Amino acid sequence: MSKPNKIFYEKPRHLQEQQKANKKIEEHYFAPSYKPQDYSAGSKEKAGIGSKVKSWIANGALVVLSIILVVLLAVAVGQVSDWNRVWDRDERDFWYNISDGYYSDMVASSYHNRNNGVVTTSGLQECYAIAEYFEAASLYKAAVQVGDIEDIQKYQAKMEECLNYLDDVLYVIEDINMKLGIE
Repeated sequence: MSKPNKIFYEKPRHLQEQQKANKKIEEHYFAPSYKPQDYSAGSKEKAGIGSKVKSWIANGALVVLSIILVVLLAVAVGQVSDWNRVWDRDERDFWYNISDGYYSDMVASSYHNRNNGVVTTSGLQECYAIAEYFEAASLYKAAVQVGDIEDIQKYQAKMEECLNYLDDVLYVIEDINMKLGIE
């Protein structure tokens, strides 16, 4: 007997390739020898001094960056809380303005303190009187330039009233009069 031709007993090639591909997939996913791999197991054994140093550097950088972040957040919270805080002007602020000759800043500061209910001491009362004198003297100077007699008398009376509160600091009044050109 003759051997039958091999071609007649084999499956067509495209079916053979498909069967091989299916078999590989089945072996990979469903074979009893399949085990999930532990990828960290080999790296621990192979880890040398270089990788430990890199890990320490990376951890240190994370700690430093975390500390910087916390500090910056604390500063930001402090800034936001300062936005709502009212800063009162004390005697030192007024005397700095007097020594620098910034009398107009004193007027704004005195209004600020009075509107915010700052407790008035005798020193602050004297500073307020200087601020009121400067304000009245400035308006007096403007009234003189315009020629409004009613305002001239009104502001002159206010200036004289402020002089009653000022005993020791008359040199400030002389400076204000000299700067405004009032005789």
